[in-house]
Amino acid sequence: MNDKKNPRFSVFPILISGFLLYSFLNTIIITFSLIREFPQVIIEQNPTAFRELIELHQKLEEVGKSKNEIHDEMEEKFERLFDPITKIDEFSKKSVDIVNSLFGIIGLTIVIYYHLPLFRYFHRLRKEFSIPEELRILSQKRIVYSAYILGFVPVGIIIIALLFNGITLYFKIEKSDLKNLILTAMALEFFSTILVGTLIYHWQKYRTQHYYIQYIFKPEELREKFPIRRDISLKNRLWLLVTVTTFFPLSLVLLFVLPSISIVDSVSLLNEYQIEMLLGDYFQTIEKAGIKDIALEILYKQIGLANIPFLLFVNIIDTPILIAGLFVGIFISVVYSIVLIRFSTANIITPLKELQTKMLETSKTGNYENYVRVQNNDEFGDLGEGFNKMLHGLAEKEKVKSLFGQYLTREISEEILNGRVKMGGDRFEATIMFSDIRNFTNMSEKMMPEEVLSFLNSYMEIMIDVIVEEGGIIDKFMGDGILAIFGVPIRSNTHAEKALNAAIKMQIALGNLNQKRNDENKNDIKIGIGIHTGTVIAGNIGNHKKTEYTVIGDTVNLASRIEGLTKQFESSILISDATYKLLPEKMMSGLSLSPIPETKVRGKNETVNLYQVQLNL
Repeated sequence: MNDKKNPRFSVFPILISGFLLYSFLNTIIITFSLIREFPQVIIEQNPTAFRELIELHQKLEEVGKSKNEIHDEMEEKFERLFDPITKIDEFSKKSVDIVNSLFGIIGLTIVIYYHLPLFRYFHRLRKEFSIPEELRILSQKRIVYSAYILGFVPVGIIIIALLFNGITLYFKIEKSDLKNLILTAMALEFFSTILVGTLIYHWQKYRTQHYYIQYIFKPEELREKFPIRRDISLKNRLWLLVTVTTFFPLSLVLLFVLPSISIVDSVSLLNEYQIEMLLGDYFQTIEKAGIKDIALEILYKQIGLANIPFLLFVNIIDTPILIAGLFVGIFISVVYSIVLIRFSTANIITPLKELQTKMLETSKTGNYENYVRVQNNDEFGDLGEGFNKMLHGLAEKEKVKSLFGQYLTREISEEILNGRVKMGGDRFEATIMFSDIRNFTNMSEKMMPEEVLSFLNSYMEIMIDVIVEEGGIIDKFMGDGILAIFGVPIRSNTHAEKALNAAIKMQIALGNLNQKRNDENKNDIKIGIGIHTGTVIAGNIGNHKKTEYTVIGDTVNLASRIEGLTKQFESSILISDATYKLLPEKMMSGLSLSPIPETKVRGKNETVNLYQVQLNL
């Protein structure tokens, strides 16, 4: 194999990308949370902290301290404001950091250990080393669940660590504002973890189907679903996709918006300017309409604007935070949704496109080897497997047709396979033709058995082609004799004409064969052909152990008797009066027919009118 064509298996780019995305989301989320909650946390820990900081700065300026000295003392004082956070950090060095490191190592170890067979398999594949069968089988099992392991094992590890650290810190801290900060951070990290895990799952699923799986499974192994647990259904995958591309991004945006909204618990009597600020553009509309006084009276007296229980607003400090949060949240949501939809839709569209392509190719070429690759254990796997089973069934049916065609004609085999042949049989108006080699018994006695078989095969090959060319079918071979039928199983109005045309062409082909035999110093052979038209019963005869498609009736017997008379009348072709009457005028005008009236036929009480076909060969 060419080393360039074999992919290098790796999960680290996806893990690193997921880690960077996770860190990016958490950094932004925690930064906004700290900006919003940190003042309340500091004030709760030390209510006079900011006042003391300002007083210290004024005092240092009064005593004539230099700027560097003021900066150093202010920095020392400012760091004391972070004592609550510093204490938490000291505690987390013994618990949170240890837990994060421990769970991180556990998660990475599980991912690497699970994918070790795949690393080994693709390494040997690229180096063109022999691959043990047990390694290939193990790699098949591992690659199927790779997306789950890579996407959801780290997610589970992070959530467990997050719960452990969050609960530990929550009960360690007594101040409510700091607890709220921790709960907010936990909720945001949970969202970002789910988002990253879902993206990694679809990313690895995409890589598995497009780059890896065809190198581990043989083509014939990809014709059926994997013998493993069923994959996530398409319905659930679509629900998951809708959730992570709508609900989670919207939740992320709301988590930026809601903390920026301030609440005023009670509002006293508002003046006109405050009402204008409160109503915004609506106040200007009221004023332009000339109903300001009436509207204010209604607002004061009937709606109760004079004593509103609370108001929601965004203050001037939180406004830029809100705008920045909305921008970042929407940007992250849009980019994330585009990337996720790119991978998830590819996992849906790719198998459908492949199936469509294979269906079109099969319909155009009739090639029943156009199997699709079944790479999923979901509804698409069911669809692909069903298509492959259909192709296999059609291929088997075609093989049966081909085998039948070696024993029966294609027309009969198709009628049988399509279930249109009854055991009781059907009536047909048909023309029966018997042919036989003259003195074949005496001729075969002078030949070895192998020579007899070789001669018959070469003779039959020529005669069969002529009969089939005229639309006849071979019912059976009787030693050197041939029973051919015209008008069965496909009904025809020209069966008599076709039978006679076939008989004439058989005699012409025999002349060519005799010419070759003369060149080989062999004697000429002669055949007699008898043709009769009438009603026959065509169908299957036998039982479930042995069944044969054939025709029966007096018409068949009479055709055989007529062929037997060709030697008596020294004729190469004899036809009955029933056949003669069905021949078109144009055909009869080009033939030399000699009547043989009231001929006695063995086994028949009545005489039969026959016609001898004269050939000038």
